Amino acid sequence: MVWPKAFYRVCDDGQITVYCELSHDFTHGATDAQLANILSCGVHAGNQFFDELDALIPDPAQARP
Repeated sequence: MVWPKAFYRVCDDGQITVYCELSHDFTHGATDAQLANILSCGVHAGNQFFDELDALIPDPAQARP
């Protein structure tokens, strides 16, 4: 459950929005260090995902003059 999941949604106008989210079970609580570690891992993995996605599929809006 620590790793983020990625998904996309297609809007009515055809625009695709990509999301990355992290979920974790905190039923039994967590220390500040554990929260920091989980958030750090999630943000880092999400950034890696978006970096790879940018390399594979450049944003067409950025290519406009």
